[in-house]
Amino acid sequence: MLLIPGFELRNGVIAYPKAQHDDDDPLVYLDPRETVAQFVAAGATRIHLIDADGATHTEPYNTGVVESLHKSFPQLQIEVTGGIRKREHAEMWLDVGATYVIVGWKMLRNPDTTVELCAEYPNRIIVALEGSNGRVQTSTDQFSDAIELARRYSEEGVNQIFYTELHAPNERTDPLPAAARVAKDVDIPVICNGGVHDLDAVTRLRKLPLSKLGGVVIGRALLNGGLDYAQVVKTMK
Repeated sequence: MLLIPGFELRNGVIAYPKAQHDDDDPLVYLDPRETVAQFVAAGATRIHLIDADGATHTEPYNTGVVESLHKSFPQLQIEVTGGIRKREHAEMWLDVGATYVIVGWKMLRNPDTTVELCAEYPNRIIVALEGSNGRVQTSTDQFSDAIELARRYSEEGVNQIFYTELHAPNERTDPLPAAARVAKDVDIPVICNGGVHDLDAVTRLRKLPLSKLGGVVIGRALLNGGLDYAQVVKTMK
């Protein structure tokens, strides 16, 4: 199973709230190359980057960071998400060194675009599914079964599924069981977005049904002292 450190990029640096579960906490800023180097040294083979600026702008914003990281760590797999609204955005990230791009609902509204991307960039397109109790909202008033959607994207050539479990504001919902249910019934890897905040959760990853997951993104717990990545890797062995 992949243990993927996740970082949010803002204006060329890694930014995160110091508090584990408080998005309103003042942000801490880190140098991307120095930070990623530490995780690579601890055993990371893949990282997850969120282009937070791109999500609020009309174009990808932190492409220079990805290009620099790719040159510094050519063997490191880099997956990018955030603000990828059209095919040209996905292509831009892939051209500057991203291994994978994660496309969401803004692109999935045009199914042909996803199919074309998968054909042109085989094994490099990941689809993001945001579910709640096994259902994914696909339009204003339409919902689809998460497993059925994942199977369909698999048939269209999507490389992996990136699963997020939605929850109400200020409510913590464990996304791991929901993501594992999808992973159990599809033939491409399912990456869970979050859910690992301590070593107890890491230990759970070793047992069914969570062991069916292809990977999990671990975010700010790695940056604020809640988890040590080297210890996480050791626990999984």
